[in-house]
Amino acid sequence: MMNRRRSILRRCRRSRRGAAFGAPCAGVRPVAFETAAGSSWNQNVALCLPLDKAVMHRRASLTEIGPDAEALRDEDKQSVLFDLGLEIPHVDALIRVRATAATEQLRAQTEKNVFAPDSSAMRIILAAHPHRVFISRCGRVEVYQPIPAARTAVARKVRTPMFCRSC
Repeated sequence: MMNRRRSILRRCRRSRRGAAFGAPCAGVRPVAFETAAGSSWNQNVALCLPLDKAVMHRRASLTEIGPDAEALRDEDKQSVLFDLGLEIPHVDALIRVRATAATEQLRAQTEKNVFAPDSSAMRIILAAHPHRVFISRCGRVEVYQPIPAARTAVARKVRTPMFCRSC
């Protein structure tokens, strides 16, 4: 077990704002592309898999997953994961909640669409500033920094990582 943990940590990159872990992924195909960014260009790489190999859970409503046993930091392993239910084919978009009050409030919102008029899930999420966790067949990205307030310079610059798409 200890050798496996050391091997995982070698493939993991961390900063105070987040962490990324690349999992062994047979058949992955890197595809380079550029996007316009104002008057300049950004270079990107999508890690692509055939759809049948890339597909994740595609949950359609807020769902409690339970403690995050695969968290990239030990202090996050007891925090509770919730799938946002965005039905993204190639990535599970989750939040990780440590605060007990927020956890209980989100449990009351499970099985609802987070954008439904009768759901207060987004208000709870924005107030709790949970970690965002994105899991695909090619790895995992965790974002630790707080969710920026709308209409701020920081909010406009924050990019959400999405990787291991189906091509």
